[in-house]
Amino acid sequence: CFGGDGKVDHRDSNYTSEFKPSAGVQSPIPLKVFWFSNGDQDLVIVKIDLIYSFDGLVDDITERLSAATGRDLKGKVVLSTNHSHNSYGDFTDQITYYLGSDRYNQEIFERIGSQAEAVGLEAFDSLQPAKIGVGFAKDWDPDDKVYHDRRGDNDDLQFFPDIPAGPYKDPNLTLLRI
Repeated sequence: CFGGDGKVDHRDSNYTSEFKPSAGVQSPIPLKVFWFSNGDQDLVIVKIDLIYSFDGLVDDITERLSAATGRDLKGKVVLSTNHSHNSYGDFTDQITYYLGSDRYNQEIFERIGSQAEAVGLEAFDSLQPAKIGVGFAKDWDPDDKVYHDRRGDNDDLQFFPDIPAGPYKDPNLTLLRI
């Protein structure tokens, strides 16, 4: 990777300096859709392993599912990601992200939208009664076993009125159980 040359990809890129650009084989992206309906309103939560969300993808999924079901889902589709650095990033046309995820690729964008639509329609077609619970916890990971603040760049900012500025992470955990 440092100055080496791969057998598959001999691209030249303005976005690399120490590492050689490369192409590889990606595994399918895990994707889940939770569709909630009370008869009058819908809420669709799309959970997908991507590095970040993109409004254009939310709009595309919304339009696809609205057209397929005849329901107005504008403002009712939520795209949740896990910030995976092992997943695709070229599904957005936001130039800011090109450095870490390559240029926009229309084919990848359409594949993600198409798969989200297919899984969303499965969720819609299999609606059944459910119970939803919400839980909140503060200071839930005091020993930093789940995650920690790995950067000190923002240690002088005060994010919460009851916590002074310093090297800490968000102490709040919100859970949604279906």
